[in-house]
Amino acid sequence: NYEIVCVVDAGGDPRTLANLTEIAGDRLRIVDYEEPFNFSAKINRGAVHSEGEQLLLLNDDMEVVTPNWIERLVMYAGFPGIGAVGAKLMFGDGRLQHVGVMLRHALPGHLYRGFATDHDGYVNVVRVANNYLAVTGACLMTPREVFFQAGGLSEQFPLSFNDVDYCLKVRSLGHRVVYDPDTILYHFESSSRSPDVADWELELFAKRWRHVAWADPYDNPNFHPSSIHMVPPVYLSDGTVVV
Repeated sequence: NYEIVCVVDAGGDPRTLANLTEIAGDRLRIVDYEEPFNFSAKINRGAVHSEGEQLLLLNDDMEVVTPNWIERLVMYAGFPGIGAVGAKLMFGDGRLQHVGVMLRHALPGHLYRGFATDHDGYVNVVRVANNYLAVTGACLMTPREVFFQAGGLSEQFPLSFNDVDYCLKVRSLGHRVVYDPDTILYHFESSSRSPDVADWELELFAKRWRHVAWADPYDNPNFHPSSIHMVPPVYLSDGTVVV
């Protein structure tokens, strides 16, 4: 029981829309978008035109691996107190792209980004469901009620950090953000746009959330200070600590 809301840029290839219509049929709802690119604005417009109880934010550069992926996301998003749930995403070559987002000094980073597919992480953190401050918006499910209560995605972040900003807003409302390791998709990241991050977006994000995200509650100050990958220090036989 689902609908597909596709927010389409002006000047898109009509053959693409024809293919979408052939595949999705009556489930498909096309929403036109003619303004300059703003990911947040596109998501918000799609949400307004949707009718579902759960909203699934999904990039157009994804490929599903887990057959029951939607059911799994709905399972988590339907729990009281959970405001957003994200998936395990892999690059096209199988390396890890997203298994949760951690913040240090208000700077977001993807845990174990670029690590091997079978990397388990510190105490198997990649393989088990976890709470985090944020998950990526490339594949993120959130209850419709929570989405509008949080004000949707901030259109002040047209390219980057809109998903992390949204998750922090969700947490400020008292909800949790969850990563599900058993919902797996490929994310051909930045195949549709530039991967560059603008300095002004980073500065705006830090200004807005520095008071909350300076020290991540799911981080540990004893991990390697220069790494976002939960790397513990190494104790040598002579007592030296390598960090």
